[in-house]
Amino acid sequence: MKLLERNKTLIRVAKPEETKIITELQITAIETLYKDTYSLRQIQALTQNKNRTQFWDEIVFVAEKEGEVLGFASLLRYRKVINGIYIHPNFTCQEIETQLLTALEKEAIRSNISVLSVTSSLTDRAFYASQGYTTIAKCNFWKTGVLVPCVAMRKQLVASKKHFSLSGFLPQVTFATIANVLFLLLVV
Repeated sequence: MKLLERNKTLIRVAKPEETKIITELQITAIETLYKDTYSLRQIQALTQNKNRTQFWDEIVFVAEKEGEVLGFASLLRYRKVINGIYIHPNFTCQEIETQLLTALEKEAIRSNISVLSVTSSLTDRAFYASQGYTTIAKCNFWKTGVLVPCVAMRKQLVASKKHFSLSGFLPQVTFATIANVLFLLLVV
């Protein structure tokens, strides 16, 4: 029984002193896992000047096994946005990404977020789609003079409460901010 406990991945809130480890893990993941999707110039733009500063509304979870950080995930609660999920390349395909996403979604629900958005890399688009996220739009990061293609996605976490309204008769206008980009969505 102890062997099972010892090999179990622990998902927990990151500690402030883990900032450097998290930053290095993110750079390693981007450089290794994105190389089949993005050009070297795009990868360099994504990894350049990585100084991990935590936003005031951000919560970061880490996946840890036997004292080693294997991956992390970040949620910007006020903006209702996943800021990223990164797994060390040596530990992909072990359900760690799914465990971290589940932790983010549970935190989002606890924070009364009913719809969660993410600006996904092209590399991670299939993962988010497999977890119920739908594509809103194709978009780009403009990072240090380099255009990096990505995909804006979202997921309904909890059913919205139905109230009487004219929404069935009139189109609904929704404003969404994803990664500091304002989208105007007309839902008919």
